[in-house]
Amino acid sequence: MKNLIKNLIVFSILMLTIAIVPFTVMAANDKDLTSFNITSGIDVGKNEEFTFDIERTITGNAKATTAVSVYVYNAKDLDYEVSLGLSEEEAKQKIAKYYEINVGASGIFSQVLSLAIGENTIEVTVRKEGVKTVTNNYIINRKKYEIKKELEDIIVLPGWAKKTTENVSLTMKNIK
Repeated sequence: MKNLIKNLIVFSILMLTIAIVPFTVMAANDKDLTSFNITSGIDVGKNEEFTFDIERTITGNAKATTAVSVYVYNAKDLDYEVSLGLSEEEAKQKIAKYYEINVGASGIFSQVLSLAIGENTIEVTVRKEGVKTVTNNYIINRKKYEIKKELEDIIVLPGWAKKTTENVSLTMKNIK
């Protein structure tokens, strides 16, 4: 009798699992397939970021099989190439670093981006077949490493704060 009850319980649990899984998959497919989120590497809430790093790793999540493409380029270089007669797309292909990311079944992606010194425009485009394409731009301004060393070497002694505050703020404005 105990074995019969055990078998019925196991069978009931198995049947419930089989019934719930297709419903969960159908509900997931009804959601916006382009849901895309950068979780680290780019502060999406800022217009511009500053860094001394040569590379930046971006990570995030999206629906499985979503294609994410990333162009990294300097806007001034792009404008220059366009002024020479190239279309914006042709200019990007000529000057930009291009990364293609295919999101796997886990829905998680990661990509290391190389940054040039100066203003780097990061253009992220998310595509999924049959769904609208979404593009967002971010700016990461990479400064020379020598500037970082100069800033680290600044010595501020007690009592000098009033005299040096103005000089330090002027120096930071010149760095931009």
